[in-house]
Amino acid sequence: MIENSMSELSGGEAVLQVNALMLQAAESGNYDEVVNLEKRRRKLLAYLCSNRRIFFRSEEEFKAFIERVLVEDAALTENIERKKNEVASRLQQLRGGKKAVAAYRAGVG
Repeated sequence: MIENSMSELSGGEAVLQVNALMLQAAESGNYDEVVNLEKRRRKLLAYLCSNRRIFFRSEEEFKAFIERVLVEDAALTENIERKKNEVASRLQQLRGGKKAVAAYRAGVG
């Protein structure tokens, strides 16, 4: 399976394609898919790293590829953190509303 993914695309392109899919899934809020894609990416990266002499002409090219993966991963992490903060803020608003309703009921009763 990993070999098929790699043969259809050049070595790093398969990983970069999965990165793009992960970002799309995160932007749409499909975090289960992000987790599944991350598992796939991890396998692809392991295969790619263990066979890097086949997929990359030099260590510098391999290093540049890994740096690109890390930059894209940072963007993904930032996206997820932003979404997490939005959810936390919304939960805080909801809790505040519940407290106001409880205070109102306590004052009325």
